[in-house]
Amino acid sequence: MRFYGVQYSEVLSLPIETFWMMHRNVDRLRAEEDYRLATVGIYTASGEHIQELLGDLRKQMGTVIVLDEGRAAMERAKEERDVDGLKSIAGLNKGV
Repeated sequence: MRFYGVQYSEVLSLPIETFWMMHRNVDRLRAEEDYRLATVGIYTASGEHIQELLGDLRKQMGTVIVLDEGRAAMERAKEERDVDGLKSIAGLNKGV
């Protein structure tokens, strides 16, 4: 069951119907991958349809989101900030 990344002990605990369903899907998924590789091989061997292939693959990938982790962390910090707690701490300094 290495195709699914499942450990042997997990496979043993699967219901038998689930095991056989997963087994049949491995063949189907590999056939899809082989079909894709054959298509890519044909396009690249001919050299004529490479741009068409790349355009189709980009369309399938969809929009890739680039996340600015620094900005996301700052926004999370603003959302999680304890305003009342900060005000109470600021009030402690005024009394001194």
